[in-house]
Amino acid sequence: MKKNYLRNLLWVVCLAGLFTACDNNDYNGPKSTEVTANYSNKLADGDRATLALTYSGREMIGKSIYFKTENAQKAAMTLLNILPHESETSINNINLIPAEDDKYAFSGNATSDQGTTFKYDGTVTKGKLCVNLTEVKIPDTPMSGILAPVKNSNNTLEKQDTIENKIHRYQLYHQTFYMNTDNQDLGTLELLVGNLVVGPMLNSILKEMNFNVDGNITATYAALPDTFNFQKDILLGGGIVRNNDDWVTSPTNLATYFVANITDLYVTPQIDMIIRQAQSDQAANASTTTKGLLDSVTDSYAQIKKWATTGIRLNIKENPKKEYYVASESSRYVTHRKYEGDYILYLDKQEIEVFIPVIKMLVPILLTPEIIEQINQATGGFLDVATLLNTLIKSIEEAKTLEIGLYLNKMQ
Repeated sequence: MKKNYLRNLLWVVCLAGLFTACDNNDYNGPKSTEVTANYSNKLADGDRATLALTYSGREMIGKSIYFKTENAQKAAMTLLNILPHESETSINNINLIPAEDDKYAFSGNATSDQGTTFKYDGTVTKGKLCVNLTEVKIPDTPMSGILAPVKNSNNTLEKQDTIENKIHRYQLYHQTFYMNTDNQDLGTLELLVGNLVVGPMLNSILKEMNFNVDGNITATYAALPDTFNFQKDILLGGGIVRNNDDWVTSPTNLATYFVANITDLYVTPQIDMIIRQAQSDQAANASTTTKGLLDSVTDSYAQIKKWATTGIRLNIKENPKKEYYVASESSRYVTHRKYEGDYILYLDKQEIEVFIPVIKMLVPILLTPEIIEQINQATGGFLDVATLLNTLIKSIEEAKTLEIGLYLNKMQ
């Protein structure tokens, strides 16, 4: 009995040694411990980048992944600020397969703590990690799909009735700009800044936004033409008349979104991707405005870098004024009003205050001396742009209640 036990034990030891020897002979790549590292492809890394990452089929830079081997067969990865609204995403129990060119290969499916599902595959060797994230799907949200800003236009009188000697007027407002505030100065500026400037300007450059199921936000937009004239096109024309060929779609992986608690929409700018895209655009179209915007984004990198962690928090709600309500009433008239739009997307004061330093930085770039001269000509010098902006910023800082955003239509 004892002899049989010793003989069986000897066979097990020999077989284990045989399989181990075969594994070592077949794979001459790096040891599993040599690929445990933090891999990065930040813009500052340049040619020293150790991470090659794609998200939904397109390269994504500005990221890091910590890769750790448990042994020669198993590993784990931690994705750092890659999936929407997730600072860390852990993937465990990854099967490692020896591959050609001294690499380990791996693939699998995963679900994050936030409920985002995705597939992953890639290879790792000493000093280089390649990861592809595909079929990414964030949890279902009403925001998924195409949303378009309401087109700013004249209000529509839909009907008028006389009831008990009072004239009831039913007006539909077509307004891009949304504001809710307790500050009287801001309320006064809503018509001037919002309806006469912001609405027509947005309608001229932004057609729609696509909130994709993988968390990407893409925009259909148009650049300002070389013949742009603020007085003619915006103040007097109510916006630039666009042809279908004017509109282009932005690349993916420049910004992502995630909806939490139904009403909180977190938008995360991919800063390194944006800067590189701006550099590419500048090379293709070296305009002064493009260069100024690029310099501004680069200069404010440290300040806005924190937005790349958890995102900029916006609020989303169904339009509470989509149905008629009584806006005003007198002895002779009752005005019923409703606003076009399925949703309102807005920033509250807490988030708006964060943008004030960036606004101050962008104003000299966007409001060039030529633009200011056009405004002065259009208003006969009545409107002092510098004073208006200072008043606007001061009012924002003084307001207790402040919501600024857009009325949006759900297109699909």
